[in-house]
Amino acid sequence: MHTNLLKSVLRYLPGLAVLATVAGCSVPMGSIADSNGAPPPRAVLTITDAGVSGLTPETGYGPKTIGAALPGFTIETIQTAGENDTQWTYAAFRDGLQMVQIFKGTGGKIGVVHGVGDAVAGPNGERLGMTFAQVRLPRRACRVGQNLWRGMAICKAANTEKVSLVFAISEYRGPFDQLPSPSELQQATLQRILWTP
Repeated sequence: MHTNLLKSVLRYLPGLAVLATVAGCSVPMGSIADSNGAPPPRAVLTITDAGVSGLTPETGYGPKTIGAALPGFTIETIQTAGENDTQWTYAAFRDGLQMVQIFKGTGGKIGVVHGVGDAVAGPNGERLGMTFAQVRLPRRACRVGQNLWRGMAICKAANTEKVSLVFAISEYRGPFDQLPSPSELQQATLQRILWTP
């Protein structure tokens, strides 16, 4: 019995390590999987081409305007990793868990928003922790990540223009300059959902 418990715990450790790497910060985020295999919680934010629930291309970049667009959320300053660098930005928390990261755009508006919590849903029902196989995207919808996201697959969400999905493989050993093999990519798990205004 103890052996089965240990195997169960070890199965989730690599995924948590990848999540910590992708997060690029030390604040708590929503879990990507339930240890009992239960479905994720009800989505409180949905990412579509139009925006991220109350966040739209017209939302100003500041804690007050972001907070007004996301009632019930706490807005805090964090440091996090994008594909090319690490930046200070704003994060929206609900019940102590980080749900989205909001990067600075141009003209005083918000820029790219990263969905990082398990109560965030993509435009086609995608949820963090789903595998590439479960999302059912074609390989041609993806490119390999660069710099801080080397070896990850960045894919256009189905039927969208402004939403991308970031997949990573636990303990991936490369090559990092091209997409993982088709069989490896099928097992990659969704780490972030990105919306670009």
